[in-house]
Amino acid sequence: MTATVHVLHSNPSPIGSYLRVGHTGHRKLEALIAASRLRFRSFVFDAAHIGEQGDLLSTLQRAGCEIILDPNAAETATLGRFDSSVSALPWGNPDRPWEPGDFGRTRNLDTAKAIAEFATRHSVDAVLSPAHCMDEFPNPWLSIDLRLCEELRHELDRAGAKHVSIDFQIITTNTLLKDLPAREALVANIRHVPAENIWLRASGFGATATGSATRSFIESSRGFHEIDKPIVADYAGAFLRWRQPRLVAWAVFATG
Repeated sequence: MTATVHVLHSNPSPIGSYLRVGHTGHRKLEALIAASRLRFRSFVFDAAHIGEQGDLLSTLQRAGCEIILDPNAAETATLGRFDSSVSALPWGNPDRPWEPGDFGRTRNLDTAKAIAEFATRHSVDAVLSPAHCMDEFPNPWLSIDLRLCEELRHELDRAGAKHVSIDFQIITTNTLLKDLPAREALVANIRHVPAENIWLRASGFGATATGSATRSFIESSRGFHEIDKPIVADYAGAFLRWRQPRLVAWAVFATG
């Protein structure tokens, strides 16, 4: 007698995963590559540290992996995260963290041009659009980030890097994400940005988040699906806990 298998539910689409290399994570990755145990295909490199991770970058590129550049724009404008590594970036300020007033339309800081040239020089596949922390709304950083995203697309195209995609990053708090008017305003503002994916990086949510915090983040992120772009949960896991449940359309796991 032959059994008949009836499939009640189709297999869900696989969840994509990115691995943040971090500051010291390249050492662990090099060990995993040597042991043929590397399971990720997409990697996020911090601009502030990519210079010292050239061997790993070249190895991953030869293997056909996707490389995403994080320009660390938030760190160049955040007291407490501002240090010598980010201040030395071509778009950083060696004296102090940037402030919204530094990005007025009458000032030409060439931030997007510098990032585009940096991304082209390192042959990356995608760039996270410059983003700054927004812990309240309305926020002066939003209009600046939207303009930088547009300018970055223009500068990449002008540099002959039309193949390099842009992902728009939102850096905020879990509390603000739960604020419906603020969330709807964010969705309305970023609906037409020239980006392939939307990254959500929310403080108060990450590898150690409680069940209720995870549920809250998932519910809050639903509104962003109206934009009809994949959603990436940034800093949503840890290097040694990559088996944890995925949270939204995509997941990002940090190493350092």
